[in-house]
Amino acid sequence: GIQYQLNNFFNNVSGGEQTVYVRGVDGCEFYSEKVFVKTYPTFFTPNNDGENDFWRLKDFPFENYKILIYNRFGNIIKEISSSSGFWDGNFNGNPAPSSNYWFKVVTDSGQIFTGNFSLLRK
Repeated sequence: GIQYQLNNFFNNVSGGEQTVYVRGVDGCEFYSEKVFVKTYPTFFTPNNDGENDFWRLKDFPFENYKILIYNRFGNIIKEISSSSGFWDGNFNGNPAPSSNYWFKVVTDSGQIFTGNFSLLRK
């Protein structure tokens, strides 16, 4: 039931853990690997216009986790639990500056996922 294709680009793939299956063009070699498809926006704009106002994971396949958000100096500026789920772009009650931010997701089972995103202010 697997539909193979000749190129290595995949569109409209659900976020979270997926399995990629590879078959040699001659049909002799087979390989599979679990990959994680990102489930977070690469930017957000917390300007209260109703679009991209919060940064949050989307379709994350784990129920319990915590997210640590870091500024460019490596300082933790926000910790998010899976129950609260988002960052509004504020730090200590003030708007955080436009910049790139990094995050680490730690699941209850100890898995760690990392990535980065941009906070844009206009």
